[in-house]
Amino acid sequence: MIGILAAKYCDEGADVIDNVSKWMSFHDTLAYVEATQKCFEDIAIRLLQQAARDLKIGTRDVQSSPQWVVSGDRYYEDDGRDLQFCREDVLKLWPQQEKEAAAPSRSRIGGGAISVGVRLALDALWPDGVPEGLRAKDRDTQVVQWLKDNKKRIPEDVSKAVQRARIWSRDASTE
Repeated sequence: MIGILAAKYCDEGADVIDNVSKWMSFHDTLAYVEATQKCFEDIAIRLLQQAARDLKIGTRDVQSSPQWVVSGDRYYEDDGRDLQFCREDVLKLWPQQEKEAAAPSRSRIGGGAISVGVRLALDALWPDGVPEGLRAKDRDTQVVQWLKDNKKRIPEDVSKAVQRARIWSRDASTE
């Protein structure tokens, strides 16, 4: 189950963790473990798998609406199941840097499937950067067409998604 959900959520952006809830979503838990353990996603998934196997962490399946998921070049419809982790167990098992890890780090922003698609579109359409004289409306139209042609998800607000992708790319290149 964790492997399927890992494929489902690896390309999704991190959600803000609701501190009131007893349960944390798979993606929020994964982001928390990555931050507290200063590790990459695959290690965080293995840590979660081991903790669940050893019954050190409470888990539950939650049913939601099925969604289309992209894993590599394959598309499939999930069954709408989500895996959640007990917040108290997660915080006990990985307590260090709790305040810093409770919110997703800046580096996680822009890591979602839609953001990745927009960045791919920008890189494919304008490898040397978006031309300065290009109007935002024309830019957005070309990005949407590229996303449709390449069977990628289209953001609700294309302009904001493009702006975030450009900021993310600029931030990533300065690190």
